[in-house]
Amino acid sequence: AEDITPAMIESSSKAVLGKSLKIPGNELQQALNPVLNVNRRNGVGGPAPESVKAMIDNQRKKITAEYMRLEERVTKINRAKNNLLEAEKSL
Repeated sequence: AEDITPAMIESSSKAVLGKSLKIPGNELQQALNPVLNVNRRNGVGGPAPESVKAMIDNQRKKITAEYMRLEERVTKINRAKNNLLEAEKSL
């Protein structure tokens, strides 16, 4: 992509579309720059660094909540087990 020039775009567009498209060199470079293109995609689920960080933070919160839920369930199970053992002893 680094080798694509405005002249190449103009020539190719004339061959394919029947008319030439004139794209300034700086706009072409920006359009073909992978870093700029990634950073532009900052919506939900996009690859921009701030979007990825937000997704990671969100997943970490979900994992923390699930660990807490698991601990609560294990505590309840252990309590029920202990109650069952106490009830068994009284038989």
